[in-house]
Amino acid sequence: MFLWLVFLLRMTGKRGLSQLSPLELAIVIALGSAAGDPMLYTEVPVLLAVLVLTAVVALQRGVSWWMIRSRRLETFVDGVPVELVRDGVIVDGSLRRARLSR
Repeated sequence: MFLWLVFLLRMTGKRGLSQLSPLELAIVIALGSAAGDPMLYTEVPVLLAVLVLTAVVALQRGVSWWMIRSRRLETFVDGVPVELVRDGVIVDGSLRRARLSR
């Protein structure tokens, strides 16, 4: 299971954990859940987990492909960029809208 998961994660692309979009975070959580079940519960077949992992990664790849072609979907999934610092000065209003503290 672990090796299959590592292979599938390599297929999803290279992004640092601090740069995860909401979609990518959901994918990581789903992959962890699907990979953990057969390792913890003997009644969960490994083949079923492999199929679920493959389906989750295929879904991620499909949504990513669709986001490249649709600005509307990209905005829905990733949101819009927020300017937090302008000319070396923190923009307080943007911090509040982004629900971030100093």
